Amino acid sequence: MTTKTGGGRAISTILLATAIAGGTGYIIQLILIGSNDHEQMLRITAFWSTLYLVVAGLSGIQQEVGRATHPVPRTASTGALRFTLLAAGAIAAILALSGLLWAPQLFPAGPWTALSAMIVGAVGYVAVAVLCGVLYGIEFWRAVAGMMIIDALLRLVLVVPVTLWTDSVALTEWAVVLPFPLSVVLYWPFIRHRVRGSFTLDVRLPRLSWNVSRTVVATIATGVLVSGFPLVFQATSQHDSIAERATVVALVTLTRAPIVIPLMSLQSFLISRFRGNEHTGLLIVKLIGAVAAGSVVLGLLAAWIGPWILGLSFFGGKYEGVSGVLVAAVVITAGATAALCVTGSAVLARGLHTAYVAGWVVSAISLILILVLPLPVDVRAVTALGVAPLLGLAVHAVTLFRTRGSVPAVPAEG
Repeated sequence: MTTKTGGGRAISTILLATAIAGGTGYIIQLILIGSNDHEQMLRITAFWSTLYLVVAGLSGIQQEVGRATHPVPRTASTGALRFTLLAAGAIAAILALSGLLWAPQLFPAGPWTALSAMIVGAVGYVAVAVLCGVLYGIEFWRAVAGMMIIDALLRLVLVVPVTLWTDSVALTEWAVVLPFPLSVVLYWPFIRHRVRGSFTLDVRLPRLSWNVSRTVVATIATGVLVSGFPLVFQATSQHDSIAERATVVALVTLTRAPIVIPLMSLQSFLISRFRGNEHTGLLIVKLIGAVAAGSVVLGLLAAWIGPWILGLSFFGGKYEGVSGVLVAAVVITAGATAALCVTGSAVLARGLHTAYVAGWVVSAISLILILVLPLPVDVRAVTALGVAPLLGLAVHAVTLFRTRGSVPAVPAEG
């Protein structure tokens, strides 16, 4: 395969795409937070958080397809398209039926519009996840990067004008979800000839579906800690004022992304690097050390400039008076979640699905339990964000220590 690149060049390509995608996403979040009052911002954030909680869960599809995909000179049908259609149909049915119960509660101003948009977004992301999983598996790094960039730029082009020129939450919701299906439709013709017939899956459809189902449980838990946190936080903080909730949500949304999002985006890449690597332990230590150092440095920087940024006229004075200590704490806790992404990738690369799921589920449950404690709102949020991922990391660390020296060539059965 001429699409492969070396390790250093590969990670540079993915990191560059992640930076571009993260930067556009950051611009979108800034505009959404700065252009809306507290109440409308919380409504939009509720949809965004719910959608990306679903997306986070479905990212387990990408991880498992990427782990199961291997490049070959030429092969017959692999079942990837059939799996895509089955998974898309299943998630659409689940959301449509379950949404009758939760959509009116989460989106009281327009439940059915929001639910319809979410179904379209979820189905579109299934296609994105399968395609990106295959691209990771065959190490077609440029195509992975291209997919990430196209999706991000489409969202920027659609969301920003709608947000700035209209007050319609419904239009914003559709602008957020449409890039998922559009990116596949627009990009596939350019990469089809390099992908079709170039890979095989090391498991059959039933086993792939079973592995995906377990990994999705873990990635849903991942979503609770990351993209779904604003939703969970609001659900457990109804007794706090709108202003207090909006401040925490804005802080979490704006400050944690530079640390957490790159590691989440690199999980499929890390799985491919950990798979069959006899030096996994040393690589894990180096990565976690880098994450810890980076989060502390960024936390100190955030403590210095964060309050000034939040006090800019762009935010309309809604977040003046936020302490630098709180901003720094929110940023530093992001390092724990990023480190959990590293250990989770290492565990999954060994095919240890049960341990992988356990680590993330322990973190998600811990986060929810901490958020219902009778603590001040900012202390409650920071404690949950910091302690919960460390408990999950401990589960992964114990598993990796107990299985050290075991490097399965094809960790499919888990």
